Amino acid sequence: MYGDPAPCPLERKYDDKQRVTHMFCQGDPDERILWKYTYDDDRFGNWIRQLSSVPEAAGFRVQLIIYRTITYFD
Repeated sequence: MYGDPAPCPLERKYDDKQRVTHMFCQGDPDERILWKYTYDDDRFGNWIRQLSSVPEAAGFRVQLIIYRTITYFD
């Protein structure tokens, strides 16, 4: 982000579908989360909405929402 120095090399955690769920500082013993990602899936298991959240006070605040439309053909 603008004005924010890169605090450290980033490390990522993934879910069972190999989607990024958390980004945090590499080597941080507390694994302080810098970004958290959650997904909503369609009936076929493909994500159609991704919420990117950042830490704020005692929880997380949604920073960005990405929607995608997938068209299936018979």
